[in-house]
Amino acid sequence: ITFLDKAQKLGDVLIIFLESDEAVRIRKGKDRPINEVKYRAEQLINKTASNLIILLPFPFADHDYDSLVSSLKPAIIATTKGDPFLSHKIRQGNNVGAKVVEVTDRITNHSTTAIINKTL
Repeated sequence: ITFLDKAQKLGDVLIIFLESDEAVRIRKGKDRPINEVKYRAEQLINKTASNLIILLPFPFADHDYDSLVSSLKPAIIATTKGDPFLSHKIRQGNNVGAKVVEVTDRITNHSTTAIINKTL
């Protein structure tokens, strides 16, 4: 929420790409996500100033992201410091003339993984 609030202040419209449950499961493990995509979308709509949440289908490959970013033509692509996909976002930004902005440090003490680890 902190990241999204700071990202919203950078522009006029905030669009969130939300990964499918299947994509999260592949990346983070069979017991993930904790909350289904519809619930995650509802929470984001209720707790952020987002203008649009795009639920990404599965599978959704890098070229699909590129096509989506190219069609939206954002002025800013927000990311966190240390984002493992930073080079991909910079390439996308260069393709559409968008500025890539590192909005926040990674917020590790509030991640779902940290919460799960505390309860185990």
